[in-house]
Amino acid sequence: MLMKAQMVPMPITAAEEFKEAAFFYNAMINVRTNVRLFPCYLSAFLAALRSVTDYLAKQAAEHDELRGWWQDVLEKMRNDPLLKYLKGKRDVNIHQEPVHVFFWHGPKFPEKYLRRTRTA
Repeated sequence: MLMKAQMVPMPITAAEEFKEAAFFYNAMINVRTNVRLFPCYLSAFLAALRSVTDYLAKQAAEHDELRGWWQDVLEKMRNDPLLKYLKGKRDVNIHQEPVHVFFWHGPKFPEKYLRRTRTA
């Protein structure tokens, strides 16, 4: 027997979009060595993270008391090297090609065995 159901649309806010980005970040970390799944979660994370600012801009436009705050935050974000990097990766991933992912994988040796001592 089939049952018909409908999901209630939830208003999306910047906070909800941030939770979505966090979800994809955690999923990405959980599959960090899976060459098929990791790029999918990375793409979703970059897109969701970028959307946070779109929702913040929309919310700020609707509330007079947030406009000044948003302009200050926007200027700081434009000058933040990490946010510039992430936005650039998102733009390339969405509009040009998948982000190329490189990582080191293997056992982690205790530091005491990796140090080289100098002998005279």
